[in-house]
Amino acid sequence: MLLMPSTAAAAGAKASSAGSGYSRSDCQLMLSPGNGRPSLYCTRQYTEQSAVDAVAVVADGTCPNGYRLVSVTGTLQTVWRVWDLYDGPAPLDKFNVAGNEAPVSETMLNRVENDLGCG
Repeated sequence: MLLMPSTAAAAGAKASSAGSGYSRSDCQLMLSPGNGRPSLYCTRQYTEQSAVDAVAVVADGTCPNGYRLVSVTGTLQTVWRVWDLYDGPAPLDKFNVAGNEAPVSETMLNRVENDLGCG
């Protein structure tokens, strides 16, 4: 199935502690083996929801052109895992040395499909 997005809106919910996005329980203090300086490793998950309004193209042998259009609407919920490494004991942007985020799971909520007929 091929999805062609026509509109989307996203709103991420991100809890914040001192402007970093991490609470103290999200972080682990480590000492660098090379110089004994403190480093901070922080990780957490957050959920983002996006409104989806798309048109799917589905193969259909009963249509003269061989495909049918289906409207798909709903809410796409994505769970993200985020991590950052800080060169210092506080999760401040100026001490951030590495970080990344990756989607953990995606779920379609309130999915509604409407047949738009042969394309």
